[in-house]
Amino acid sequence: MKSLTAYTDRGLLYSVDTRLRPDGSKGILVKDIEGYRNYYLNNAQNWEIQALLKARPVGGDETISRLFMEMAKSVVRQRGGSIPRKYISAMRDRIIKELSHEPGGVDVKLGPGGIEEIEFFIQFLQLNHARSVPEVLVQNTPAAINRLTKKEILNVSDKDILTEAYEYFRKLETLMRLNEEQFISGDPDITGATAAFMGHRNTEDFMIYLRRLRERVLSVINKY
Repeated sequence: MKSLTAYTDRGLLYSVDTRLRPDGSKGILVKDIEGYRNYYLNNAQNWEIQALLKARPVGGDETISRLFMEMAKSVVRQRGGSIPRKYISAMRDRIIKELSHEPGGVDVKLGPGGIEEIEFFIQFLQLNHARSVPEVLVQNTPAAINRLTKKEILNVSDKDILTEAYEYFRKLETLMRLNEEQFISGDPDITGATAAFMGHRNTEDFMIYLRRLRERVLSVINKY
């Protein structure tokens, strides 16, 4: 933990909050695989099951990593289908209200119809079909979209809309991060430069395209 969170000339590697471990600050720091399995099956909240979709090893013992990932997929198959759509929608609404920068401009990551909107929707489909179609349990969102389409859970036209939006938003998010911007603001110089980089003729075209893309994402999600 000290190594992960130590500041260096390149920043820190990972921010680690041990309060988020199973059973919170009252739980032991590290469980064995069966301990995690019992926790996730019997005590974990819905958001913790959803988070398992993104779990991946970044280091350490390969055997333990493999066993944990097998356990995680097993838990998701058993509990994923019981997580209601309204729970995930409520969590999204809370994120938009409390964490997004929408009041100040367009937040392509946390705002309505943005990156997280697509990710949460795809994760819901993965959870809902995990037991019957375990092949959809992949971490990469575009890969998950493709697998859901192959299994006819998503139709092709909806898949194309979500893929186009996700790839565009990711490219835009990367540009904004490099420029230390968190949202599309009303600054004409920054927005104009961003519009040009993204291949738009002017700021107005850029903003219209952004709005329409987000609306198309939301229209797809509202169909399911």
